Amino acid sequence: MRIEIFSDVVCPWCYIGRHRFARAVEAFEAAGHTRPEVIWRAYQLDPTAPTEPEPVLDHYRRRWGREGAAAAFERVAGAARGEGLTLRLDRARRANTHDAHRLIAWSADAARRLALPDPAGIQTRAVDGLFRAYFVDGADVADAAVLAGIAAEAGLPVADATEMLAGSDHASAVAGDVALAGELGLTGVPFFVIDRRVAIPGAQDPDTFLAVMQKAERLHAEARPGEPPEDAAGPGSEVIAESLVAPPAAAPARR
Repeated sequence: MRIEIFSDVVCPWCYIGRHRFARAVEAFEAAGHTRPEVIWRAYQLDPTAPTEPEPVLDHYRRRWGREGAAAAFERVAGAARGEGLTLRLDRARRANTHDAHRLIAWSADAARRLALPDPAGIQTRAVDGLFRAYFVDGADVADAAVLAGIAAEAGLPVADATEMLAGSDHASAVAGDVALAGELGLTGVPFFVIDRRVAIPGAQDPDTFLAVMQKAERLHAEARPGEPPEDAAGPGSEVIAESLVAPPAAAPARR
């Protein structure tokens, strides 16, 4: 099973959804299923965000007013606390995430090139490092030095990451992911696509993730002989949105 996760590192619901999904994967494995292959895909909630960071609280206050921003912050912070997560939106600094997505795309490729074990796991560690940097540490996720440090924490050579970030490597991968998101009809994140057959929109609860993963496993087992494997499907393949899921009401589609 291959699961593609469309996400942005400055999206609090993506941060929450990543942890809910991880709990579902643990339960999926505990039930005797093979651990799915996870691929992180780029999605920029605000491609026009500045490369120079600003407090995200200032941005939300301009957009929603002081009371509206406080209510939105408390709503998402409460959801994070329910997952045992720290969410310091008072520290978070809004910045452009294009280079962060380049780092995510590069991390798996670099791990494979260096013959490191579990490239997908290394990519996920890079994603987790970016979430932590933004939502906990208040770091600038558009800064090359910060990004190279996250790569090093994920197990990749800091010099290689620094060299990659100095150029435009993997910009085409980011653009390709954004284009794919458009073809699949995404309007917000997080968004999980299983074998290009089943989609899970939003930061669903672990039980919902698990139920849809189990249904996707059944769909694969029941596929008619001669059907192409799901991982051979092209970007235009139909994505079946599960009727039992819906995006969480509190999750805005855009920042």
